[in-house]
Amino acid sequence: MIRAEFDQLLLENARDHGAEVHEEHAVEEIDTSGPAPVLRGVAAGGEAFQITPRFLVDASGQRALLGRRLDLRRFNEFFKNLAIFGYWTGRRAPAGRAPQPHPVGGVRRRVVLVHPAP
Repeated sequence: MIRAEFDQLLLENARDHGAEVHEEHAVEEIDTSGPAPVLRGVAAGGEAFQITPRFLVDASGQRALLGRRLDLRRFNEFFKNLAIFGYWTGRRAPAGRAPQPHPVGGVRRRVVLVHPAP
């Protein structure tokens, strides 16, 4: 599955299950000094926003906004070349898109997830 399509699927599923989704918002600051995190940033239209979420998921990728803010990032040589992918029984990959491990730097490590069909 193409990563962008998977991300969109996760986003739509979260929204369908009641999550309040803010798209095209740039989080510029995370304040963790109080009992709940406070996010500040700029929305797509240029207006400033502030949100105090019940739950916070950092999906900023390598930017790792929250991980950097809380000094949680640690380099681990083992995970440098690790690809995680899954196979689901009873399901077919889209035409021409069979799940493939992604070798990085000539090293291939696999973690395979197998789920039974519902």
